[in-house]
Amino acid sequence: MTLAALWATSCFDARACAMCRPSSCISSSLSCSSRPCTLARGCFFLNMRVGFYVIELLQAVLINYVLWSHRPDIQQRFIVVALYPIYSDYLRICRVWGGFKCIFYYIPFVAMRMGLFTQEEHLLHAKKQKYDSFNV
Repeated sequence: MTLAALWATSCFDARACAMCRPSSCISSSLSCSSRPCTLARGCFFLNMRVGFYVIELLQAVLINYVLWSHRPDIQQRFIVVALYPIYSDYLRICRVWGGFKCIFYYIPFVAMRMGLFTQEEHLLHAKKQKYDSFNV
């Protein structure tokens, strides 16, 4: 069986993923890890990502070549437009990672130092005098 035939069978055959219904997953944990079902899920994810890439590429082409057609000074090269969806995926991953890091590390374990601006005015006055001594 060729790779294309295997891909077509696993992606478009309704019987390929029939064993992945929740009832079969409850009865046997091994039934959801079979090869056709994994291929079908992988093909679905791949098709979804390709679809998102095409949609974001069309959006970038529309903005760059249609809406900015009268401004060639701000238009980008085609390679930049073509790589924009990959770059935006990278930024999405960084945004999720940064959010988790903020919630689970930065907020609980890093001091916010808000008292420096609200309560410790004598330290601010001492710092100001220290730096003002250089300007004499």
